[in-house]
Amino acid sequence: MNIVVIDDDKLVAISLKTILESTGKIKISAMGHSGEEAISLYDQYKPDIILMDIRMQGMSGLEAGERILASDSSAKILYLTTFSDDEYIVKALNIGAKGYILKQDFNGIEPALQAVMNGQRVFGESVMDRLPELISGSESFDYSQFGLTDKEWELTTLVAQGKSGSYYCFLIPVALDLDMKKAAKSVEEKSVELIHVKDITKITGYVRGGCTPIGMKKQFMTVVHESAAELPMFFISGGRIGTQIHLSPQELVKAIRGKFEDIIL
Repeated sequence: MNIVVIDDDKLVAISLKTILESTGKIKISAMGHSGEEAISLYDQYKPDIILMDIRMQGMSGLEAGERILASDSSAKILYLTTFSDDEYIVKALNIGAKGYILKQDFNGIEPALQAVMNGQRVFGESVMDRLPELISGSESFDYSQFGLTDKEWELTTLVAQGKSGSYYCFLIPVALDLDMKKAAKSVEEKSVELIHVKDITKITGYVRGGCTPIGMKKQFMTVVHESAAELPMFFISGGRIGTQIHLSPQELVKAIRGKFEDIIL
């Protein structure tokens, strides 16, 4: 994965390069320290992702991102900043950025880059806290037209074991409850039971609160509640507590080879 890092603090840029390249999965193709350099370096290196700060002297990261995306709509921009400012978040969403995370969550940067590389959108915990209010007021993300509350377009992942011993994932809106009988029927089991909290990590590879059907230790059959099929986008856990992925239901079902069915009470 080739990354261009843009941050006006040279020490931060160097630290990011050192830490990210130590994973063995990421190459920092170039580093820049201004919005102007971001545009120039993108044109020169055509990186897989630009990891960019927002507040910089001269041209901001948001303006640079807007110009880059105007010339190449396939560009992947992940904002990494100290500020979770509402105006910045909305602007980043509107121009088509792939994510917005905070520098304070240093351990979440590499997983966020991996998610963006896979075509997903990623938002940090403090950003997610305000997204329902910010997005519901935007025409581009008006979920109220689907008759949903703020929490009904955020999905939670539940893992259950069937009578046969097989494991299954069920994705439902966080505000609703899983119907165990419907769930069992959807996977052709006589019955299913949710696994114990203490077994989540052992079975899925994820910790409680960060469980997602994407990238589990083993891919389990997954059923997404049918209401999600009508949404343009929704949020699921990004595999770490406090990290969310923003993607379309069709993208998710294709990635996990899942299906849509009525599985709620």
